[in-house]
Amino acid sequence: MHALAHGPEEPLHQAATRVIEAAAALDERHESVLNAVQRAQRLLEGTGRGEVGRAQVSYALLRTALPDLGDSLAQQDRAYSQLVESLSAYRRLLSSPEPAQHASNKSHGPGQKTSPTGTTTGPSPGSAGW
Repeated sequence: MHALAHGPEEPLHQAATRVIEAAAALDERHESVLNAVQRAQRLLEGTGRGEVGRAQVSYALLRTALPDLGDSLAQQDRAYSQLVESLSAYRRLLSSPEPAQHASNKSHGPGQKTSPTGTTTGPSPGSAGW
């Protein structure tokens, strides 16, 4: 079942929402880095063409642009880490049994289920545990 098909109060839904939010934040940080790089590139273009007068101004402006780029990269790195953490939490929830199943299968091995009559059954031939 799709994570967002669960109700908003469900842990899987909340984890999926955090992944979406973290991905959006990373996308925003990436845009910020690209903008900072483009600003720095424009400042250096005159220097690359050998325009000495413009080079002095470019270097002065570049001294302020580089810390901005460094800040943007640090923020992007934090956003990436947050996305990785969110994805890990989501995957852990996906791989853990649902609370109701967890309670009923606590004493049984993997792939075993409790039938309506209370007997324990093994995995079926088509299941992953077979």
